[in-house]
Amino acid sequence: MKTRNTELDWKKLGLKVGLEIHQQLDTHKLFCECPSILREDKPDKIITRRLRAVAGEMGEIDIAAREEELKKKIFVYEAYSDTTCLVELDEEPPHPVNEEALKIAIQIAKLLNMKILDELVVMRKVVIDGSNVSGFQRTMLIGIDGWVDCSFGRVKIPLLALEEEAARKIRESGDKVVFRLDRLGIPLVEIRTEPDMHTPNEVKECAERIGLLLRMTGKVKRGIGTIRQDVNISIKGGARIEIKGVQDLRHLPKIVENEALRQKNLLELHKKFKNLVKKFKYKVFDISEAFEGTKSKLIANSLEKGARVLCIKLPKFKGYFKFELQPNRTFSKELLDFLKVFSKVRGFIHSDELPGYGITESEVKKIRELINAKEGDGFLFVVAEESEAENALRLLWNRLTELLSKGVVEEVRGVNEDLTTRFTRRLPGASRMYPETDLLPVKVSRELVRKIKVPEKPEEKVKKFVRKFKLSEELANQIVRSEKLELFEELAQKYKKVKASLIAKLLFNLPQVLKKRGVEVKRIGREEIEEFLELLSKGKVIFESSEFIFEKVIKEGKRVEDVINELGLWKLSEKEVLRKVGEIVKSKGLRSLPFEKALGIVMKELRGRSDFNTIKKCLRKVLKEK
Repeated sequence: MKTRNTELDWKKLGLKVGLEIHQQLDTHKLFCECPSILREDKPDKIITRRLRAVAGEMGEIDIAAREEELKKKIFVYEAYSDTTCLVELDEEPPHPVNEEALKIAIQIAKLLNMKILDELVVMRKVVIDGSNVSGFQRTMLIGIDGWVDCSFGRVKIPLLALEEEAARKIRESGDKVVFRLDRLGIPLVEIRTEPDMHTPNEVKECAERIGLLLRMTGKVKRGIGTIRQDVNISIKGGARIEIKGVQDLRHLPKIVENEALRQKNLLELHKKFKNLVKKFKYKVFDISEAFEGTKSKLIANSLEKGARVLCIKLPKFKGYFKFELQPNRTFSKELLDFLKVFSKVRGFIHSDELPGYGITESEVKKIRELINAKEGDGFLFVVAEESEAENALRLLWNRLTELLSKGVVEEVRGVNEDLTTRFTRRLPGASRMYPETDLLPVKVSRELVRKIKVPEKPEEKVKKFVRKFKLSEELANQIVRSEKLELFEELAQKYKKVKASLIAKLLFNLPQVLKKRGVEVKRIGREEIEEFLELLSKGKVIFESSEFIFEKVIKEGKRVEDVINELGLWKLSEKEVLRKVGEIVKSKGLRSLPFEKALGIVMKELRGRSDFNTIKKCLRKVLKEK
């Protein structure tokens, strides 16, 4: 059953979106001195643990923790003797807070117009997915009551926290999850906004703005996985849904749109079934006899191994298993996602897809007779060992009736490859935070806060580049928003004899020029760039030779100086240019040609070895000679 995916009216829909931005800082780890590096070589330490849900300070067990324990997962942690320590293994108390990371966090808070707290209390936040060996994440509130201005208005930022990164998941198989501890403990800031965004594009703009401000510090890590966004989405009549770990900002609008559409369609189902679902009665039917002598290999093979076929009936639900919640994501898929999280049973069959899977029309008729289904009723069944099948049906029944009776349920969701969303776990409760017992509060003096300078904002840096380096505003904007910003500034400071505009062209324009020449440019190494700039600053080469030099450097992997020797691209003195221009004029008979045409021929011959003005000057001098 297809839903109408028309253009959504965001105001009418009442879309509200908030962001939680997590950005790694470029320092050593937060509570020990281990380096913040990720490794791919074989670890030399392995430990194994299980998760057990316990009551918090209020005597209650968090619902998300309880459900996670039901999965009976085994967590394996890989570590390195030389770059991870007992802190990551939770065998030693945390060391004092990394001062550099703390200062960076304060700097970011100032950049976001926040009030800095004068006492920072380290808290433990319960983590239920196994990504922290201790079962909690250490976090500390740094700033409150900030904001960031976007084109659509001001977005409030109620808090900024400094916390430790989780371990990274390496692989998962069955009930075993393998994490690596090289990432655990890397300092990161969490920036939380109010739900002040009301269209998908506003979400993207706000995320880009905050990300750009973070990069202005020059002290945040770059690359995939170093920054990620959790997106909190709700619509009128719905509930807060947290979508975890969005890394590519280009995908944000579509993810928000798909999740808002899912909530809208769930509310439509809720409106239709909210009264009817109260009359639903949970009853399990054993329909194995319907498949005696079945030609369905899927079912026959399972029955031979002792499985049973158990079924539940859903009054007046015919057609609604195929009700589309998101593009190409039906209600039955929503149920399946939930089942896969909590059960070993990996699938079910529903009435809207029958006959199918080798199941005949007569077998469908037999099923309906066994469960006493009326014409408009729907049903679903699973094929598994009896206790597993019963557990799976109970999970499916609970999920289905919950969605129909409530519409949208608060939960955490992941992102699929097609940018739709899927259930991953319940939203944790509010009582999962408690004070860290191994660390004293950190005092923050007003003097320290005053000394920490606020970095230039992006628009200020653009103006500076235009004014100081005579760059176009377009190129200045490109530099400021690029991952090469820090490199550009470092090179402009180091090679002051080279015009900054030429350094910018080398970093930003040259790759495009080479691409047009058919050269596959993944990256030009910093070592090669500096080697060329060193020669350029000493007047030994000219900038125009760069495309010829770097083409060969990239294709053949040679050093810059060796390529210059091979191509003969050392800069000619004016005396040498004058001599060579004379030779070219004589050998090619250029005296009879118009000056501009003669200049073009000479330029082609001397390209990459002398600049335009010198060649032009020497050509005029040669042509005036008799």
